[in-house]
Amino acid sequence: PFQGPREDDGANDRKPLLGRFLVHDALSRSAWGRVYDVIDLQCLPPVRRILKEYWHDVSPDVYGRDSRQHAALEAAILGCLPAQIRAPQLVDWIESDGNAYLVLEHVSGWQLADEERRPSLVASGHATLDLAIAIARTVASINDQGIIHRDIKPSNLIVSPSGHVAPVDFAFAYRLGVDDGPPIGYGTPGFVDPAVSMTIPPTVSTDVFGWGATMHW
Repeated sequence: PFQGPREDDGANDRKPLLGRFLVHDALSRSAWGRVYDVIDLQCLPPVRRILKEYWHDVSPDVYGRDSRQHAALEAAILGCLPAQIRAPQLVDWIESDGNAYLVLEHVSGWQLADEERRPSLVASGHATLDLAIAIARTVASINDQGIIHRDIKPSNLIVSPSGHVAPVDFAFAYRLGVDDGPPIGYGTPGFVDPAVSMTIPPTVSTDVFGWGATMHW
């Protein structure tokens, strides 16, 4: 829904971003911004964080919502999630040169999309079943808060050493009974129910489909 091309991902610039963050890796980029794995130099000792950058100079979607509204929505959702869901905590909100930045807790663990771990996971039926149950509980906990994640997929699920599953990236999330109008964005093809409409609010079945697609993956 947003358009905003960028040439440099900033990963090779060793100067602290915003005078505060040492970029360790550029994790991803989309039409409305970038996501960085950073070291927060403002903390003593420095702390690893996730930095989500939302560009200001991108076109709004067809409903007039720009990337800053997108950032504000994600910040509001992260701010209301209880600790037991283990979603990344919102540490700070920064505005610079018109861009919005969400400073997030770095969640420890391995990404479910990790291809190196997939063979051993698939080979163990018990491990797969336990993981399916853990993910289902995580999704249900989010939905119990009246929130639809809308982008449940392997790369948005972090598994801790103890086996707990933490959901990340609430960029497309929707608050039932709170948010007006259609949701922002669509989600990830292959993990989104093809029957989902972009003109009406999502339902719990949206995340149930994402859970099923994730386990099928």
